[in-house]
Amino acid sequence: MSGAATRGDGRYKWVILAAAFVAQMLALGSTSFGFGLFVKPVAAEFGLSRGDVNLGLMLLIVGMALVSPLIGRALDRLPARWTVLGGALLFGIGALTVAVADTLWLLAVAVFLPLAIGTAALGPLTASTLVARWFDEKR
Repeated sequence: MSGAATRGDGRYKWVILAAAFVAQMLALGSTSFGFGLFVKPVAAEFGLSRGDVNLGLMLLIVGMALVSPLIGRALDRLPARWTVLGGALLFGIGALTVAVADTLWLLAVAVFLPLAIGTAALGPLTASTLVARWFDEKR
């Protein structure tokens, strides 16, 4: 790490906070909070009811819940940037797969595996861990 990027630099922790905020905004905003925007188009495309389409959100949430303990362990044992970069990579792969999926099973797998893992790795678990590590003077 360079001298400006050390833990003692008071400005760098604000960069970490901003990056965690942006990562959460993009990951959770485009999945959990943005899911409702796609219910009608997906229902029309695949001929499903809205309730059946909302099972996709359940797949995302269950996938995130199942992988969160593993992400927590990775944050404790590995550098946080590896977890964040891996999460961003999986999130991108999942989002691209969802965008090009033409079958329902591929859509479900993409939501449950790479998208859920990426969202959890970029979400509140990672952000709160990073913020707690960098902002320690008021704890």
